[in-house]
Amino acid sequence: MSDKRERILAYEWTLAMYYSQKNFAVSREIGLPYLETAKNRFWTKQRADFVAVNKKHDVVIVETKSCWSDFANDRKWRGYLPHCNKFYFGADTETAKRIAEVLNSDMEEKRVGVIAFEPSGEYFRMKFLRPARNYTREVPIYYMLWQMAARSFDCPWNAEVKK
Repeated sequence: MSDKRERILAYEWTLAMYYSQKNFAVSREIGLPYLETAKNRFWTKQRADFVAVNKKHDVVIVETKSCWSDFANDRKWRGYLPHCNKFYFGADTETAKRIAEVLNSDMEEKRVGVIAFEPSGEYFRMKFLRPARNYTREVPIYYMLWQMAARSFDCPWNAEVKK
């Protein structure tokens, strides 16, 4: 697979198969909410690449990276952390190894995991290079669940309703 977009979609498909087998609801490109609390202000005009939610409302976010520069130039990923219980980067094997090395040297981000996608015929196989630690999500889940439901119904939300 040479096309970057095609490869990312294949990674997300692999993630969807893995997490759905573990009874998670899955979705891609979910907008993250604005939330202001006494302690923190959470707003990103970000969309999480891949989100999985189980019945206990544990949220896993995976930010897929197409290459090393995609990771190296990403300044927004820490904004995803309050929105999930586990956070991973996912990339091809070589990029994933480099990401894991950077994260291993970052004492602050011990909770972030790394997934490598290895080609396996027409598909990819997932390999967890670095486990993500489970932590308490700071942002309520209701908005994300609404986003997941909205994404599953391909509707132009700003279109006029015809009578």
